[in-house]
Amino acid sequence: MSATILIVDDEFSLLEILATQLTEVGYTVFTAHNGNDGLEKCKFCKPDAVILDIFMPGMQGNRVAEHIGEDPQTTKIPIILITSLLTKKEVPPDNLLGERHFIAKPFKFQELQDLLKRIIGDK
Repeated sequence: MSATILIVDDEFSLLEILATQLTEVGYTVFTAHNGNDGLEKCKFCKPDAVILDIFMPGMQGNRVAEHIGEDPQTTKIPIILITSLLTKKEVPPDNLLGERHFIAKPFKFQELQDLLKRIIGDK
């Protein structure tokens, strides 16, 4: 069985590209276009990891991450925040700032794939 990934991003082109790439390497992928939809899908599909854009209309990614962390059903799900707020030099080599994983935009798919393997393994 493959790992399940939920991608939450309001940028349709990035959402579509990531979903296609992750599916091609064997992940089961769910997508959401905003924070509220992402929270609902997170409860429904119980993903192994969530890839979450920080800047979205309505509920920002940081707030979505807080809700995921506060809900007993989803609190253990690792979250990768993708952002243009940080440069690659500002993100530590392990992609971990505090308790959250980060990837700076723009990024290469291999960076994301390597981070997913580190945090959820080869499910």
